[in-house]
Amino acid sequence: MKSIEKEYGVKIVYSDCIDGKGYYVPAYRIIVINNGLPESEQTKVLLHELGHVPQTDYAGLYNCSKPSHYKMEAEATEYMLKEEVETYLMENDLDCKSINPVVFLENRHLSLRYAPVVEKILSEI
Repeated sequence: MKSIEKEYGVKIVYSDCIDGKGYYVPAYRIIVINNGLPESEQTKVLLHELGHVPQTDYAGLYNCSKPSHYKMEAEATEYMLKEEVETYLMENDLDCKSINPVVFLENRHLSLRYAPVVEKILSEI
């Protein structure tokens, strides 16, 4: 965690007292993760929240139109998926052409609705 904190310039904290899975608080550069989640889910939430860090108008996520909100959330989810794909490739010593997006998503316990995003990620690697 220390290397992630240093690389992204954020502090990561785990709490039993939050409503939701996790949050990024840009004013304090803190990511808060729900401690009650299984470790694998905490990792996905952390990666998603890290996807928000480079967003320059993160405050606008909750103060803007729904399309802008959805776009920012989609970007953070795509970041999480990209990191998960790269980890999956390394862990299984695979090449991106040998991954079936549906099998990958099922293996990582992720929604199949992300299949088009995973296909895009794999085409860009």
